[in-house]
Amino acid sequence: MAKKRRIRQLLKAYISGIINRKEFDELHDYVAGNLDDDEIAMFMNEILLTLEPDNKLDVNSEKIYEKIINNQRFSVGRSQDLLPQRSLSFFSRWSVRGIAAIICLGTVLFLYHSYQPTTNQLKDRGAIRSLKRNSISGEPKRAILKLADGTVIDLDCASKGILATQGDTKVVLKEGGIAYTASDKADGTNIAKNTIITPKGRQYHIVLPDGTKVWLNAATTLTYPVCFTNKRLVEIAGEAYFEIAEDKNIPFIVKSSLQEIEVLGTSFNVRSYDDDSSSVTTLITVKVMVNHQAENGKSLSALLTPGQQAIVDTEDRVSTRVVDTDETISWKDGVFVFNNEEIKDVMKKVSRWYDIDVDIRDGMEGKRIGGSIQQFKDVKKIMQSLQATGLLHYYMEGGKIVIIK
Repeated sequence: MAKKRRIRQLLKAYISGIINRKEFDELHDYVAGNLDDDEIAMFMNEILLTLEPDNKLDVNSEKIYEKIINNQRFSVGRSQDLLPQRSLSFFSRWSVRGIAAIICLGTVLFLYHSYQPTTNQLKDRGAIRSLKRNSISGEPKRAILKLADGTVIDLDCASKGILATQGDTKVVLKEGGIAYTASDKADGTNIAKNTIITPKGRQYHIVLPDGTKVWLNAATTLTYPVCFTNKRLVEIAGEAYFEIAEDKNIPFIVKSSLQEIEVLGTSFNVRSYDDDSSSVTTLITVKVMVNHQAENGKSLSALLTPGQQAIVDTEDRVSTRVVDTDETISWKDGVFVFNNEEIKDVMKKVSRWYDIDVDIRDGMEGKRIGGSIQQFKDVKKIMQSLQATGLLHYYMEGGKIVIIK
């Protein structure tokens, strides 16, 4: 069950054009290893039938199709009925072999674009980059904003002021983050969506069109409409702290891979990274409802009061517990708090913040760490502090951290 959910996430990320190198390799290996498995083929077809490609952030499907059918590497020895049909939606009817061809070709494109220079078009001294949608590969090193038309803005290089106009909404870069100012003329039709992505080791602040404030932690993606009308829905992968603007008539919904959080006006923290086995929601003020749709179709929910935390895991379990909320949102103040956490989970946080790979060797099972520590600029300082606990030792090898007992 967990494996199928993971493949669904990877395919969605691939179609949307936001898959990173590690995720891409995982998807490629899975597809390549199951070419002749009819059950897997049916499963992947079912996934693709339920996933609508994001037309705002998609890969250039027509060009990829042409390269596939004209490339001997994928056409020799393959009958025409294994190729995607031009008369259907590009991502709608695939055999698993057709998917494999796309992904194998994607490997070439991934590597190709990694070495291609981008074209910069400076506007009003800002750093707005008009890039091909499929030319952004791997994980970003800077905070970036993807507009509805595919334009990518490097927020670290942009000048303060109006970055873009999306319909009747202005996107403004201010001290400490960006803010959306929506016009009262918005009619709710054809609402465009924007996506902001923080790299590892970075945080960012955004004010949404309704006045909701969001603090994004490292390695987080938030997708949202440029104006809210009769619905307030955002999607997140990663971690963020929300202060929701109150609107008794229109609930605010935060959607992640495992859950939906519904609120009217409150503050809470949500952590839902794709490589975690659970989504965690911690309520700071008022109330929120956490909803989860299980694989068997059953709906599970938990109503949180301040100081409570809901955990939704990949095994379709929903549980709650009382926590110290100051510890939960300590990341906003540049502090790591480890509450009797396994070393593998501690190092996952370190990896996200310092953008460094971690290799945990044998002997770490069952070991837990508790306490708080400042997020030093140098990863070696925090590793020395962790090593001082006597629970682990480490050394640097080829740009990564190796953990040993």
